Amino acid sequence: MKKRVSILTAIILTLATLFPSGAPVSAAALPEWSSDKYVRIGETYSRSPVGDVLLQRGTPVSVIQSGEDEYLVTDRFYNVVWSVTPGREPEVFAGLLDPGLLGTAAEPQGGYRDTSCAEALFKDPWGIAPFLSGWLVSDTSNHALRYIADGKVQTAAGGGLPGQADGRGTRALFNKPTGLAADRAGGVYIADTLNNLIRRLDRDGSVTTAAGTGKTGNTDGAALSAEFNGPTGLAFHNGALYIADTGNHRVRKLEDGIVSTVAGVNFVEQEPDFFNGEAVDGPLSIAKFSSPMGVAVGFDASLLVTDSSGGAIRRIAGGEVTTVARADPEFGDVAPVSPAGLLALGSGLLACDAFSGIVYRPFPPLMDVTYADPFIREVSFCYWRGVLRETEEAKFEPQSPLTWEAAAAALARTYAAEHADKEISGMTDAEGLAWALENGVADAPGGEAGLNVTVEGFCLMLHRLAVLDGEDNGKRVLLEKNVSYGLRDAYSWALANGVADADAYPLDYVTRAQAAVMLYNFSRNK
Repeated sequence: MKKRVSILTAIILTLATLFPSGAPVSAAALPEWSSDKYVRIGETYSRSPVGDVLLQRGTPVSVIQSGEDEYLVTDRFYNVVWSVTPGREPEVFAGLLDPGLLGTAAEPQGGYRDTSCAEALFKDPWGIAPFLSGWLVSDTSNHALRYIADGKVQTAAGGGLPGQADGRGTRALFNKPTGLAADRAGGVYIADTLNNLIRRLDRDGSVTTAAGTGKTGNTDGAALSAEFNGPTGLAFHNGALYIADTGNHRVRKLEDGIVSTVAGVNFVEQEPDFFNGEAVDGPLSIAKFSSPMGVAVGFDASLLVTDSSGGAIRRIAGGEVTTVARADPEFGDVAPVSPAGLLALGSGLLACDAFSGIVYRPFPPLMDVTYADPFIREVSFCYWRGVLRETEEAKFEPQSPLTWEAAAAALARTYAAEHADKEISGMTDAEGLAWALENGVADAPGGEAGLNVTVEGFCLMLHRLAVLDGEDNGKRVLLEKNVSYGLRDAYSWALANGVADADAYPLDYVTRAQAAVMLYNFSRNK
């Protein structure tokens, strides 16, 4: 309970400091706009970064792909935009890391200065989107939109002080702009959060109001008559703009001049339970979100949404809201604790966790799984720990059977994950199999290579792993070391210890989902 309360408190503090105080020092001149600099957005790359974590720095809020295996991440803690390439140290793309300007949490205080990328200052950079020949960043606490191109940072719109006004360039005024989304025409939509408006920056630098009255509310209807409550995340897809209406706990849509509610029930008066309460799956008419903050459109046109207060990533498809991944109070590495921005990559999904300072690698392609099934948490748990993961030989399909090699490698990674063994934590299937054979977890090859594993066969290997580690985990495994179990004995042991499910028939091939459940239960000392 103590851990759960501390995490919840941290998330509340994260949300409470969403819009820190502090006035910018100056506003810069409007850059020169040129339509021939516009870059076609096109389709996102489907290639995914390698490893469990793309970035672990500060307070990442938004991520965008800038090239093949290259990403830009906005960081509100360090007040910079990171350039990230998997397998390399992240570099500062724009912003100054100045140790002489430290705040109460030893963070760079940031500021407002247009100049070279290396010397420019931001204050709470949030959203990022392609614009003209470069990138547009919402500089939240400077109430401005900054344009990054050709090694320079310039103010594209916003006067540097909070306000509400349309106009061109610095004549336009914002109040804590956050989420950004580029449309097909080369413009960018802006979540003008504290003005409760959706604005749009055109290629000529002019800002107009696309939706909202400026009043706090949740009214649908004609765009300029609709009401919002602190909108943040945006995603543009197929002519529609999807909006994470954070304060209303809803997902809204702007299409053909009409604002409508896609999903979510307003429960402002209620206090959502962090792990077990108001973030409810189900039909669109009854599903509930808990401070949605990020939104993205998946490869199958499904809508992915982050529940920032509920520690969950949700999916909207087929008239239903389901949960892709959810924070577990016992295992903090299962999923983002306070997820913010999202980026859809092929069948995967990058997620920024503002609480832990991590940008996670793409989610497994679980889009065709029914998330009401009981194994979703177990699948997420095993994937995030790298126990069951995508390989070139076998994509992570929960209903597909495990091969003998993949099962042995999964057990080796389970051991590595529980012992923080850096030497084998990133092992390949071949390396995992070699480890399992060397330690007696898997049998020596005897025609088993390439074959699928039965439920009782997997239980036997799990039992061997338990015996191997029995001296260190006596609370979990009450067995004498070096006891030799047969297949049926191992299956009975797994049932008795809550590792296997009685519905899993011993002679059936174990599916990846069933293996995930058993590995999850094994790791939870059941």
